[in-house]
This record gives sequence, structure tokens and C-alpha cells, in this order.
Amino acid sequence: MIPTLIFIFNQLRFTNSLTNSLPFLSQHTLAPCTDVRSPLYSFALSSRSQSDFDGWCDYQKIVRVGVITSRGGVAGRGLFSIQGAQSGSVVASIPANCVFAPCPDDDEEWQVSLTKTVLATGDDSDSDQTWIREWEGGGHPDMKELYRIAAEDGADAALRRTGTLARELARHIPSLLESEARSEIDARLKRFERRLPMMEVGRGISSPNDLVKWYCLVLSRAGGLGYDWNDVTGIVPFFDMLNHCHDKELANVDLMTVGQCVDKMGEGKTQEDLGLERKDFVLVTTKSVRAGEELLTQYQTDIENTDCLLKLWLQYGIPPPDIL
Repeated sequence: MIPTLIFIFNQLRFTNSLTNSLPFLSQHTLAPCTDVRSPLYSFALSSRSQSDFDGWCDYQKIVRVGVITSRGGVAGRGLFSIQGAQSGSVVASIPANCVFAPCPDDDEEWQVSLTKTVLATGDDSDSDQTWIREWEGGGHPDMKELYRIAAEDGADAALRRTGTLARELARHIPSLLESEARSEIDARLKRFERRLPMMEVGRGISSPNDLVKWYCLVLSRAGGLGYDWNDVTGIVPFFDMLNHCHDKELANVDLMTVGQCVDKMGEGKTQEDLGLERKDFVLVTTKSVRAGEELLTQYQTDIENTDCLLKLWLQYGIPPPDIL
């Protein structure tokens, strides 16, 4: 493990030095082995939104090493390797200052804090809107409709219409009773109703439906940031483009803070040795990846667990394996 991590940071230090010297280097310049004949590569370059997002990543100094985003993933937009990578390779580094996270002293629930952060972003070309415009999905469509009803008519009106969704969930998730599914839906609606007054209407939000859209997208993209971030929940750009896989054998990347990596390395290493901050993130391959292969992770690792399957479907819009 230690030699692998040392190799990781040797590689990362090199790519970071390039990026600091030439801040507008594209990910493709950082990937000299790129096969530009690849249909996947050509498709990514042909997309205007892809070009805008690449420019935003360059502006934020998000280093990508032979990785692109493409709409050819297992669930729409995803991350792909275009040159392959050995296990233990850094394929991206993400500075802490572009992560959406609640303030340490913020008493608000993360769902409220992050939704307000998203609603408050500007619309100039270098703003986080360039990243946010790439967001897709946002949970089970029937759950989003129930949130919309709750926003417009109150949670009680939505609670009277949960039966269809509860029956669908119970039919496809092993060991889940319809009453249990209904209880989970009801709890989510009541939490949403309680949070609604705290989520200020932001720029470009003109209706309850718009607010529900961004609230659901925040829920579907947020995750724990680890102990270097005091275990708060936040959204990490670029990493949030990764798709989920039910089969753990297909997961091939992991997100770590630089602090976590330094602690694993031991031997008196510090983040200053690497020219990075503890709260910065690196995306590291956990197994060898072939050129053209999609990078995948697991949003929930215990996918045999009923609660995990329920969360995946309601919050992320990912159904159980039997109906994929």
C-alpha cells in the first residue's frame, strides 16, 4: 500500500505542477496517450456543455488524468478512462475550495444548507452554474412528484397519495413491507415540509417545482466528506459525475482526502510534502482500468440491505437489480 500511495503522489505532484504553470491546460493535454480516434473521445469533444464543463474544471484547477465525462454511462452521464490506468493511480484531484459543504458552525441540516448554496450560485460563465447545469436525475420520479405536491399543497395532501409508490417499492425490494415503504415515504415528506421554509428562493427559481428539482438533485449528489471535513455531508465536483454499480466487483475508483492518504502513508509524511491541503480530494483507481472503461463507485455498499435498496431508489433513482 505505501509504495502505491507514494507513486500516486509522485504522479499527482507532476500533474499539479503542470496545471499550476499552465492553468488552462485541458484534460486531454494531461493525457498524452489519449487515442483521439476513440468514438467516446470524439463524442465528448463534440458536446458544447462538455466543453463548458471542461473549461470550468480547468478554472477550478481540477486535474483530470486521462478521464472524460460522457453521456454513454450505465445511467446517463458518467466518467470514463480514455487511456487506461493501473490500480492505485490518481485520475483526478479536486481542490477543497470548489466543494459544496456546510459551514462548520452552521446549525442548519445539510439538506437545507446545500440547497441554499445551489440556489445562491451566480450565472456568469465562470460560476458554479456551469457545473450545476450538468446535474441530472434526482431520485425516483414519483417521489419528486410527491415533494411537488407537498410544496404546493402541504405534506398532508402528498401523504394521501403515497400508496402507488409504496406498493411499487414493496413489490421489487425483498423483505420490504408496503407499510414500511409508506412509513419511509411519509418521513421524507414530513422532513421536506419542515425544511421548506428554511430554503430561500434563489436566483432563477420561479416555482415550487423548481425548488423541488434542486432539493432532489442535492440529495442525489451529496455524500459524507470524511474526518478531514468533520464528517459533514457535501458535494464534490467531478466525483459527483460517477455512476453507481450494484456489483462491488465492478467498482473501480475511490474518493479520498489528501489527509486520509497521508495518514495511510505514515512515515512522517505531511500534506505539505505533496503540495496539497488535507481537505483536497483525490480520485484513485482501486483496480486496473482499461481504456474506454467507465469509472464506477457504490453509493451504498450493503446493497443486500433493504434500507440501502430503499434509499438508492427513492433518493438516487436507482432501482433494484431485478428491474434494471
